[in-house]
Amino acid sequence: MMMNHSLSCNGEYKQHTLVPFMDRFDYDDAALACDKVVKEVEKRGLKPDDIQEGLILGSGLGGFVDERLDHEKRVAIPFWEILGQLGIDPGSDSVKGHSKELVIAPLKGDTAEHPVLIMAQSGREHLYQGIHPKRATFWLRVMQLLGVKVLGGSTATGVVTPETIRVPQIVLIHSDNDDIGDNPLIGHHEIDGNGEDLWGPRFPHLNEEYPEDTRGVVKDVAKKEGIRLAEGLYIRTPTAPCYERPEDVYRMRTLARDIWREGGMQRVDNRFHGAPTAVVGMSTTYEAIVAQHATQSEKHPAFRDGRFFLAAATDYAGALDTQNFVTPPTHAEVEMRAGMLQENFAKLVRGTLLQLREQRKKHP
Repeated sequence: MMMNHSLSCNGEYKQHTLVPFMDRFDYDDAALACDKVVKEVEKRGLKPDDIQEGLILGSGLGGFVDERLDHEKRVAIPFWEILGQLGIDPGSDSVKGHSKELVIAPLKGDTAEHPVLIMAQSGREHLYQGIHPKRATFWLRVMQLLGVKVLGGSTATGVVTPETIRVPQIVLIHSDNDDIGDNPLIGHHEIDGNGEDLWGPRFPHLNEEYPEDTRGVVKDVAKKEGIRLAEGLYIRTPTAPCYERPEDVYRMRTLARDIWREGGMQRVDNRFHGAPTAVVGMSTTYEAIVAQHATQSEKHPAFRDGRFFLAAATDYAGALDTQNFVTPPTHAEVEMRAGMLQENFAKLVRGTLLQLREQRKKHP
């Protein structure tokens, strides 16, 4: 369904006054936020329909905005500006390395009359800050209303399997494990006046949550650029915002071995061949769920042309590596090591976006 951005992202939304918290970050809020983005983009003489790609930039990886996006055509909207207009207290808690703003711009060097626009979520609001999962994934819903076709995400992680990942290294996520129980789809399922799902089905499947064909593109770009890339399992930790205990990591290693043993027995699933490769982090899984949900939407389909999530392996989880104990991680070290990966990360993301664009030209 194409939307008329010159009018509104949703001509049916109601104006919010005071409503219960659990009714916030819903379709109406997302539509109002979408309209804000549309107006700001149009002010700069850009076309909202050209917003085709989305990025989530995590700890230490926000440099992509400064290094790879066109500053002259850039639109930046702080989270608090939109949240304030929705009557929501944005709060003052912040995490170093997360600028918390939406940046819309083309890639540097894109000279097309109507260049593809990227909507970058620079920084996150994390669940460990007391943020509700629906709020933490709210900007993905705004992207969904805008009809974004491709989504890339990044996050800093700890290494669970030091035998197969060395710090610092980029890891392409091919699967995840998250049994914490705070799924962002829990709660009221929104439907329109005709009884149709607004965001997607009540019970979405999670097969191909990290699509094999998009991962193939990422690996192809890494090979061309000479970037050392691992691929593996992402585990969301229940200890956040604390780093993991050694015993947490022992359990995660057992989990990874079990998944590889069982997965390796499936002939059609080649993700779990070879030695277990796993990282642990504090986000991403609930974002992947919302993106997967959006691909199954009939009313507002999004992210169908590609999804990829990259982890920056910045420390050894539980301060355990192959030589037993190392120095316990600190956030400063995580940022520093993520910064060491900035250039390769930027090459990988840019190359992947460009290759996916070529695919869209061939199969619009």
